[in-house]
Amino acid sequence: MLTGWPGGNVGVAVGDDGIVLVDDQDAALAGEIQSALRIISEKPVRFVINTHHHSDHTGGNAVFRDHALIIAQTSVRKRLASGGICGNGTSTEAVWPPANIKALPDCTFDHAITLHLNGEDIRVLHFANMHTDGDAVVFFSKSKVVHMGDVFVTGINGCHGFPFVDIEGGGSVRGMIAGIEQLLPQIPNDAIIIPGHGQISTVQDVKNYLRMLKKTFATVEKAKTNGTTLKQLQQEKILDPWREWNGYYDADKYLETIYNDLNSAKPKDFIRLE
Repeated sequence: MLTGWPGGNVGVAVGDDGIVLVDDQDAALAGEIQSALRIISEKPVRFVINTHHHSDHTGGNAVFRDHALIIAQTSVRKRLASGGICGNGTSTEAVWPPANIKALPDCTFDHAITLHLNGEDIRVLHFANMHTDGDAVVFFSKSKVVHMGDVFVTGINGCHGFPFVDIEGGGSVRGMIAGIEQLLPQIPNDAIIIPGHGQISTVQDVKNYLRMLKKTFATVEKAKTNGTTLKQLQQEKILDPWREWNGYYDADKYLETIYNDLNSAKPKDFIRLE
């Protein structure tokens, strides 16, 4: 894993057949990533897998595509091609124009794709409506390494932070809960987990994260059902028992996300993949 930049974690798999990257950061950092890779191996980058469409995970596509095949879930290419906004239903985090054609994935898939490279079966699975509507989780089966993209992130002080759920981009807290429940049985207990942002983690860390998601969602859902407004919930600091999870998103922003998610139509295309 390459770290040290402000964007998403870059997964790197190296072998005789070449290099596979999982995500490629922001465009301005592509040159630094290439320099770091040359220290690791003289082999070429053959494949880049995007875990979702956000620019801190796809920004290097146009640079790496000269020699590598860019792979992503179908929605990633569509969202990059159209441009759009990124936000939790109230707060806009980013606005981006349509991407240059060179930045678009070359190969897209709906549900799953497997690469057979470097003696490894690299399984890429789509789980719908989690962080976005185009999330992919990458399983390196032999190595027991899983890159989860931004469906799982870590926060400060060694604690796993509240997620940013891009409701404008098809994400859903309910979808994130459902997706992680589907994911966990497929991950070996001793697997190494690479989050979209933050430090290397364990399966137990992901279980703790899921527990937090379920408890916080249920707490807000119950209060909203009783007629409490978002402003009232924020004033009451209803998520204060989980304040240690404050990270990129603090409790108030995460509360806002859950509340907006409860106001939206429930995603209909949750997908169970075996």
